[in-house]
Amino acid sequence: MREALAHPDGKPVSVHLVADPRHGFGAAATKCALSSRYAPARNGEGESIEGVTQPITVDFVW
Repeated sequence: MREALAHPDGKPVSVHLVADPRHGFGAAATKCALSSRYAPARNGEGESIEGVTQPITVDFVW
């Protein structure tokens, strides 16, 4: 599980691992999160702002 902090343009700034299954999967999930784009958070006026995603589960398939 991970959370990403994203700029108003949807580009991730940093990633926080909420749970790390070890064996390199946490690092792979972080790399995936940093290469993704996110829908920006919006303020009361509807303007894009920096925000944190909800925790996202990453499933790896063998």
